Amino acid sequence: MSLDDSTQEEINAAFYRFLIDPVKWQKIDRLFGQKENIFWSYGEILYMRFFVNFGAPIEYNGVRYNDATDRKEEQDEIVKQF
Repeated sequence: MSLDDSTQEEINAAFYRFLIDPVKWQKIDRLFGQKENIFWSYGEILYMRFFVNFGAPIEYNGVRYNDATDRKEEQDEIVKQF
C-alpha cells in the first residue's frame, strides 16, 4: 500500500505507532523535535524539519565538482551568489 492509497485514519494510526514506540521514534525524532510539540490526541504537529541532500557529481558553468568537499571554498562562493 502506498501513501496515496492510505486513508487519513491509516496515516494517523501509522504515525501514532512511531510516537509510542521508542525505537521507531528514535529513527524519525530529528524531523519533529520534541514529542511535546505534537498534539497527541490527533497527531497534529507544530512543525517538521526536512533535510536536502544534493546529488553529486555536479557541473556548474562548465566546472565539474565530484562532491560537496571537492574545492569546497570555491563551491561556497558559488552558493553565496544565490
